[in-house]
Amino acid sequence: GSSKLEWFTHTQDYSLDACWKRGDTGDSERRTLLPSDLGVGVSVCIAAISDPNEGEPKVVSVIDRKASSGEFSNEDVGLAKISRVGRYWNALFAGNDISPTSPILRAVQKRIGKERVSVETIVSTFESCYQEHLSSLATSIVLGRWKLTMEKFLDTGRKRFGPDNFDAMWSQIQSIKLHCQFLVSGFDDNKLPHIFVVRNPGVAELKDNIGYFAIGNGDFAAMSILGF
Repeated sequence: GSSKLEWFTHTQDYSLDACWKRGDTGDSERRTLLPSDLGVGVSVCIAAISDPNEGEPKVVSVIDRKASSGEFSNEDVGLAKISRVGRYWNALFAGNDISPTSPILRAVQKRIGKERVSVETIVSTFESCYQEHLSSLATSIVLGRWKLTMEKFLDTGRKRFGPDNFDAMWSQIQSIKLHCQFLVSGFDDNKLPHIFVVRNPGVAELKDNIGYFAIGNGDFAAMSILGF
C-alpha cells in the first residue's frame, strides 16, 4: 500500500499473443510475430498502479528471471533485476548490459536515504546519477590515459590535441552509451503513486498518465496485453 512496499515472487510460464499493433490511422494492423512475443528470449519488467477507484492505491512490479551483463546471459537471476530504493520506491531494470545499474543504484540510494521524497526529487536524482555514470565511463575510456577530466578536456583539448583529434575524441565520447534502462515506481511524500522510466543518456519520462509501463525486449508484447 502507500505506507510500505511488500515483496513477493511468483513464477509462471506464459506466452503473449501480441501480433497486433496500432497503425498511424489508429486502426489495428497485423504484424509479424517476433520470438520475444512468444516468450523466446524474453526479458520484461512491468510496473502498474492500481485503479484509484479501488481503495488505497497500490503499485505492482513484475520481473522475469533473465538478465545480461554484456558478456553473458543468465536465465535464473530471480530478484536481481529489482532493487529497493529507500522505503518507498522500487527500481526495475533491463537492457543488453545491466552491469552499470549497480553503481547507479548505489549513488541514488546514497542521496535518497530512507525518507519520503517528492517525485521531482527521485526523478532528478535518477537522471543525475545515470548521467554522471555515463560521463565517468566516457571519461575513463577516452580520456583516462591522459588523466584528463571532462571539464579539462573541453577547456584545453582543442589546443592540446589539435582540432581534428579533438573532434574525433569528442565523437568517440558521444558514441558511448549505457545499454540499460530503469523502470521506477513507488510513493512520493504525499503518498501518491508514480511510475517513470529512465533511459540513455539519462532522461526520465513520467508514465503516471497511463498508469503502467514495461521495459525490456518483451515490452511491446507486455504493453499490448496491458492495453486491452
